[in-house]
Amino acid sequence: MRFVPANITTSDNQQNLKHKVINSLTNYVDSDAVHQQFFNNSGGVLAPGVAVVNTQWNTVNNSTEVVKARANSGTTCPCHGLVEATTDNNATGEIRTHGILVNVDTSAWSEGADLWLSPTTAGVLTTTMPVAVGQYQQFIGTVIRQNATVGQIAVNIGPAILIQANTTSAITQSQQVPTANVTIDTNYTAMTYGHLELTGILSLTINGTGKLAIL
Repeated sequence: MRFVPANITTSDNQQNLKHKVINSLTNYVDSDAVHQQFFNNSGGVLAPGVAVVNTQWNTVNNSTEVVKARANSGTTCPCHGLVEATTDNNATGEIRTHGILVNVDTSAWSEGADLWLSPTTAGVLTTTMPVAVGQYQQFIGTVIRQNATVGQIAVNIGPAILIQANTTSAITQSQQVPTANVTIDTNYTAMTYGHLELTGILSLTINGTGKLAIL
């Protein structure tokens, strides 16, 4: 069998594959990651590493349209990927949806830092996990190399989880349970996920031989 030398071109570099093992850590090819083509409909230039969200399909350019993602609304998230290279408005480019994103500015973060979609600035990543009600928590990836020009991010995008308010009600409950003759008089706050937090004094009066079970 005769092997013919070939070149592989990515948005990052060009490599000659002659006598090279593709499945090797000594060379970088796009098969190490997952990416997709997009059409920039954001109204401005998208820089490498900018987080974007798909908006609609562009039939003319046969690709999805994107705008900058932001973790404060269901219309601006979830983030679907990070821009690979500088892309002008009304032009096509590529976003990295999984794998290693290279040649990106990671100088603001330390190596090993986890990155989340920012709820305050569109297109930006942050090391601070959103916690405010109405925001979305979406993990984007981890910094593996800190550098202003050749930084690297291990992209591993998770789901966008809406942060909801606790359902709170201050109720004074006085209830007579005939079968066990139990009187409950307390204030309580019902929390999400089925938890019960007592905020008052629980007073139980049990008559007879009945048993009280609190589940």
